[in-house]
Amino acid sequence: MAEIFLGAFVNVLVEKLASGDLWNFARTERIGTQLTKWKSMLAQVQAVVADAEEKQITDLGVNLWLSDLEDLSYDMDDVLDEFATEALRRKVMEEPRASTSKVRKLIPSCCTSFNPSTLVSDFRMRLKMDEMNEITSRLQDLFDRRKGLGLKNIAAGGSGKASQRRPTSALIIEPCLYGRDNDKKVILELLLSDQSGSNKVGVVPIVGMGGVGKTTLAQMVYNDEMVDKHFEMKAWVCVSEVFDIVGVTKAILEFVTKRAFEFKALAQVQDELKKALAGKKFLVVLDDVWNEDHSDWSSLKSPFNDGALGSKIIVTTRSRDVASIMAGINKYHFLTELSEDDCWSLFAQHAFEDRSMDANPNLVSIGQKIIKKCKGLPLAARTLGGLLRCKLTEDEWEGILNSKIWELSEERSHILPALRLSYYHLPSHLKKCFAYCSILPKDYEFEEEELVYLWMAEGLIPKQTGQRKLEDLGCEYFQELVSRSFFQPSHSSELFVMHDLINDLAQFFARKTCFRLEDKLKENEGDESISKARHSSYTRGDRDGIKKFEAFKKAKNLRTFLPCGSRYHLASYLTSDVPLRLLPGLKRLRVLSLRRYHIGLENVADALNARRANLKDKQGLNVLSMEWSNISNNSRNGNVESRVIDMLEPHKKLNELSINGYGGFTFPNWVGNSLFSNMVCLKFRNCEKCTSLPPLGQLPSLARLYIRGMKAVCNVGLEFYGLGCPNPFPSLEILTFDDMPEWKEWTPFGVEEGAQAFARLLELSIKRCPKLSHELPRNLPQLRNLYIEECPVLVVAWIPSPTELNEVRNTLHLDSLVSLCLKDVLIADSLGSSEVGDQVVLKNSSHSLWSSLTSLEMGNIRGHTCLPSWVFQGLMGIQELSLCGFKELTTLWDDEVRLQNCLPALRRLTIKHCPKLTSLFAGGEQGDDLKSLQELSIRSCPCLISFPVLSSTLKELWIIDCDRLVSLPDLTLLNNLEKLYLLSCRSLTCLSSGSGLPPALKELTIDRCAELKSLIADEGIKINCPSLESIYIYGCEGLKTLPDVMQNNNGLKNLSQLGISNCKNLESLPEGWFPTTNFRYFNVYRCKKLEPLPNHAYNNNRLASVEELSVGGFPADTGLLSHILDEGSSSNFTNLTKLTIYDVDIGKLCGLRRLYSLRELSLEDCDWVSFPVDGMLPFPSSLVELRIRRVPNLEKLSFKDFEILVSLERLEIINCPKLTSISELRLPPSLSVLYISGCPKLASFPEQGLPPSLSDLQINGFSTESRPCTYDSTRMCKPALSSAVFSTISFLFGAVTSEVPSRYLCKIQNHLKRGSSGIRAKAADVGADIIDKVERNIPDDDPRIERYDAICFRVIADIVGEIAGMGYDLVGFYAELTCAALVFGSISSFGINHNCNALSFAH
Repeated sequence: MAEIFLGAFVNVLVEKLASGDLWNFARTERIGTQLTKWKSMLAQVQAVVADAEEKQITDLGVNLWLSDLEDLSYDMDDVLDEFATEALRRKVMEEPRASTSKVRKLIPSCCTSFNPSTLVSDFRMRLKMDEMNEITSRLQDLFDRRKGLGLKNIAAGGSGKASQRRPTSALIIEPCLYGRDNDKKVILELLLSDQSGSNKVGVVPIVGMGGVGKTTLAQMVYNDEMVDKHFEMKAWVCVSEVFDIVGVTKAILEFVTKRAFEFKALAQVQDELKKALAGKKFLVVLDDVWNEDHSDWSSLKSPFNDGALGSKIIVTTRSRDVASIMAGINKYHFLTELSEDDCWSLFAQHAFEDRSMDANPNLVSIGQKIIKKCKGLPLAARTLGGLLRCKLTEDEWEGILNSKIWELSEERSHILPALRLSYYHLPSHLKKCFAYCSILPKDYEFEEEELVYLWMAEGLIPKQTGQRKLEDLGCEYFQELVSRSFFQPSHSSELFVMHDLINDLAQFFARKTCFRLEDKLKENEGDESISKARHSSYTRGDRDGIKKFEAFKKAKNLRTFLPCGSRYHLASYLTSDVPLRLLPGLKRLRVLSLRRYHIGLENVADALNARRANLKDKQGLNVLSMEWSNISNNSRNGNVESRVIDMLEPHKKLNELSINGYGGFTFPNWVGNSLFSNMVCLKFRNCEKCTSLPPLGQLPSLARLYIRGMKAVCNVGLEFYGLGCPNPFPSLEILTFDDMPEWKEWTPFGVEEGAQAFARLLELSIKRCPKLSHELPRNLPQLRNLYIEECPVLVVAWIPSPTELNEVRNTLHLDSLVSLCLKDVLIADSLGSSEVGDQVVLKNSSHSLWSSLTSLEMGNIRGHTCLPSWVFQGLMGIQELSLCGFKELTTLWDDEVRLQNCLPALRRLTIKHCPKLTSLFAGGEQGDDLKSLQELSIRSCPCLISFPVLSSTLKELWIIDCDRLVSLPDLTLLNNLEKLYLLSCRSLTCLSSGSGLPPALKELTIDRCAELKSLIADEGIKINCPSLESIYIYGCEGLKTLPDVMQNNNGLKNLSQLGISNCKNLESLPEGWFPTTNFRYFNVYRCKKLEPLPNHAYNNNRLASVEELSVGGFPADTGLLSHILDEGSSSNFTNLTKLTIYDVDIGKLCGLRRLYSLRELSLEDCDWVSFPVDGMLPFPSSLVELRIRRVPNLEKLSFKDFEILVSLERLEIINCPKLTSISELRLPPSLSVLYISGCPKLASFPEQGLPPSLSDLQINGFSTESRPCTYDSTRMCKPALSSAVFSTISFLFGAVTSEVPSRYLCKIQNHLKRGSSGIRAKAADVGADIIDKVERNIPDDDPRIERYDAICFRVIADIVGEIAGMGYDLVGFYAELTCAALVFGSISSFGINHNCNALSFAH
């Protein structure tokens, strides 16, 4: 039962009934008697409302009385508004009549009194009289019932004025994170550690109940300075309850690239994100995750795998299951409630912000008692603190402490009592504003101005006298709610969100007056509920048609029609039948928003219609977007569009203007007019017919200019700067040209000495301009970032060429430049002529060094076998250098270039996709000249043969897809190397030509290096790597031995992760590879020649700390398995939670039951026929997930005591092609996921059926080709006929029940068994049974048919019960969907052959 607070609403009605204009209208229409009665009764009802609001908590009758009053108040308000509108209409109609000429007075009154609109008005009023009589009757009923309920006249609190308090900032930052220091430290350690278990990308889940502070903790960590330095990219995405993989992936992509994308297909978005994250160490926060579908998570994370090792994902969730799916069992940080002391500190920070606790000891005492009731939840403490900040007396605090709301159990409401209290004590004017916010979806980001305007439109902000604006009072209301923690800043500082529990609170108190379309459809509430609704929102889609809004046809009283959705979502479209057919029926709309829908100007055929928009007088207009459809067809008229845009001239105070898809040939004169002095941002997109740009240089405040898709512009000439403008573009900071295929020349700005164009330009981007070849502007004194891409005929240099050269070059004089990106352009091979060498030019050059440049990226540069000697001249401060796609490059530099003179500060060097690169330096031994180099990454250089001596400062070395690389230099000289990754270097024979491995190495990964024989060239050398933490060696088929470790107790003392697989010639693992502590992950399988582990590995319980173990696929694995499963040693493996066993003898598994900590078990590639042999279960009761994979000869699973696995939640049976039966498999009652794939001969489910707990059943790869159900005209396939008849009857039943009113269904519910949560599992059971019988042609007299009929009846009963609970709107969908599946099954069985390849029942 939600409390109802109507005091403020009733007050508004009383004020409207006292309006002079209303009484003038009433006298004319003779409705004064009715209104007088309304006014009298409503005033007496108003007097008892405050008492009713207090008593409703414990008195259901009072709550129902208030509910009826609420509904009546809305109806009465609608009628009074219609009266006010009619009065205003008549007043407007009278004005021109009063000014008519004297001639009219000569016409008889009988001829002038006739007015068609009067007839319409009278007709409407006659209808209103019936409505008024009905309202009077309802009001009389409420008036009479008030006495029976014992309601008394008491004074109501609250006022329509915002509390007088000091102004608050829009962005609230908690000065202290109370009680979370240890939590923050743990999360930071997990993030800053580059260990990610068996995955390259680590997942760090934060789990806790709602309101406990998961998001706040994540925000504090996300914004930590150390995290900023550690990760190259960061992204924050709120996932929420609706898990949209495309939307989430797109949000991450747009966050890291700072660009908007129009992709709608998942593959496109993932591919782009994969490119963006490739090789980068990133941090992604997925906030508020609810989805428990493992396949969704697998799909979402696939682009992350190309990121650098050490990348992390923070997940905040209320569900431990979500955390386990995303990170593994028990691998999450559980956030507990705050201690009482910490909770008090947080509470006091808000409650005593403006006063001293020492001066208010009694309030402190009361506050400490209140805190005990907050149950350690920061959200409750913060919200109550905000509430009590405005309460100054002890009585007010005592009132909070002793409120009856604390006594309400959470079973009656999922809203915390502390939050209900915070709402209860809001002033009445804030109650209604906050409850209105219930239409906003969870995690929806909103602006202050956006919400204030909605409140104003709905009339929630009272009219002001004097000069004060409604907006100002609305902003005070908003900030008051912010200060009380009802709204909190989003990660975007200018936006706000509501916490999920606060959102629930708003929905709770809004009751049925507000709804979200998607929630209504999900809940399938009836017509009465929707017809009483007054405010609604919905999630905006790509293309919304009238079918989406069917529910709104029943919402005749709707006042708010509000689309919501991501503000970063690109154009959405609304079909014309929505405004033409749906909206006219919503006659009481007050808020109609079509925001962010594309409503194209191409539909404006008459320029006079554009003039009526009167944008010149819209002085409050700050941002304007003009859009035409990008579709080019014969219906587009460029001349009309030119006249339309000319008429749409806005007010001169406009800040931002966007013109997209304009089809005229020129822009109007007002575009670029210097009188637009406030214009800071201009965007031109796809104005494909315009041949020139407007004089934008005249705009004095223009800071950002984006020009894209101007496909007819050939020359950016002097008109662009503005004729007569001495210093064009004085404020411009960002300038972008993109996709201009005909642009050839950019005329330089040449005027008298002392003039300066682009004086403040910081960023210049020129992309996809294939014909641009002439000179670019040279004098850009403040430029910091320059991007030139896909300009293949543009020649670029930054050393001036001799004057005798005729070639047009762009010599960049950019002494302030920090970042330079050049892709697919031309770079001069030489600065001089054949007579004048580069060295002479460089020696005589007087240009200043580019000491400010720190990042240089060059890609797809053609025509160079080595980089010209002048390229790196003067780049003394460059720290990052990336070279990509040099197709002809064979070496980076020739012998003449000494790198120490050019790149002394270089820290990161990336070289990729250079197919002809054979060596880095022509001299072969210059790598050590790079004295500051820390990261070197070389990818996809298949001709690279060898490396030079590398700098000892190197920390990370990545070598990927270098097929011909034979050797590496002596790695022991790299004293600082911490990470070494070698992937797909198929010719590499040894890791190091020196005497060991780098002493500081922490991570070593070697993958698919087929010719690798050993790690060290000299096989007798022992290694000493005390810092080494993880070793992964995969797919190295030539590897025979691993080096032993020095016996000094330090060799591999910190090794915690060891993975070796698919090394078929590896013979042994040395004793020293098993440290005494820290060993957490051990993976060794498919190494056919591997000998048993050394005895040393088993001594002193060296494997006892292992948490994840994968073993098998080699003859000697039995020793390790025997040790783990042995009765004497298995008790030592108390940390083992995940075990994967490959190709194991079935008799060896009996010891599994002694691994009491085991939660995940996978059995793969085994040669069994039946499992287990004696039917006895070998598994421990702690098991949560069991997977049986690739067991080609397995025919039968028959666990007699499978039900004792009381914790088992997931069972997978995959690729067991001979498996025919699991009928004796008694599934445990805890099972929620059953996944069967690649078992084509499986004929039936377990005899006892599927457990009610099952929520996800997936069956893939099902085939009946070996046993087809054939059609014989002389003999009907009776199971198929039975199935068809049953399906048809069910379909008709569904159709009928979809039209039966819910009240009759409720009666049916009383006689039929109500469906349980296992209804889908039962449907799956029946489906499997149907298919089983169809396959085997069971005769109709078989006794099993009786069981089949009984099961069908049971499911019908369950479905009917479920229908009765859901309401009839969903019945048609639910019954028809179920029956359609049955019809499909029956129809398929009539054919000569049928092949059902996939059957999936998913929750």
